[in-house]
Amino acid sequence: MINEYSASASEITAGALRDLKVATLLGITASGRAPSRNSLSSIKKAEFKVTIARFYSPNGDVIDKKGIEPQVVVDMEPRFVGKLEHDVQLKKAVEILGGA
Repeated sequence: MINEYSASASEITAGALRDLKVATLLGITASGRAPSRNSLSSIKKAEFKVTIARFYSPNGDVIDKKGIEPQVVVDMEPRFVGKLEHDVQLKKAVEILGGA
């Protein structure tokens, strides 16, 4: 399950699981915030963020600024996460896994 709050390591992991065909991603497109950045400080206390690496899924998809797309799109307001009667993403995940 991924959504707009899935970022960084969780996006990289989700992309790898999807591309290696060991998981089905469900939810909405992840954030696209998976670059590796370093901060550089200057003498005048200014700070610069420099992207030093980009992450790709095993199939070569760029994650940065694009995000990882799920195979099963299930949109849901974040306020319903974990509220069983309203969590349609969790219900769909259970359905896909063969649960009740």
